[in-house]
Amino acid sequence: MGLLEKRQIVQVKNIDLPLFKEQLNKIIGSDVEVAIEWDSYILYDEFPLKRLVNFVFIDIIDFVKSICNDEMLKQRLQVKLKRIQLRNCMDEKEMEVVFRDETLFITDQLVGDTFSNNMANVLVNYMKPIL
Repeated sequence: MGLLEKRQIVQVKNIDLPLFKEQLNKIIGSDVEVAIEWDSYILYDEFPLKRLVNFVFIDIIDFVKSICNDEMLKQRLQVKLKRIQLRNCMDEKEMEVVFRDETLFITDQLVGDTFSNNMANVLVNYMKPIL
């Protein structure tokens, strides 16, 4: 890990992540833990950390806004969702969204020139039937 990645991690951990969690919890109306598998975001290049903040965090906020527009779904989300676990992968085939044990596991492929992430509509379509 180079100096650029170390600085990015400090920025994300100390500034971006707390702002994201504050916004997330305000929208949902309950405390949701956010766990990030940091090593998966720094193994390749500087792009995954940037994309975590600029795409993944935004897509999750859009997802919870969409769910929380419906009061019944919001209440169900408050009861069922206690944790969001974020992971980056190298291969798009490893991408997934899984809800288990009150945790929403989101694996995105944020490496290199091209990347792919589970956008808000994917998260909404996955979680609505579960709620």
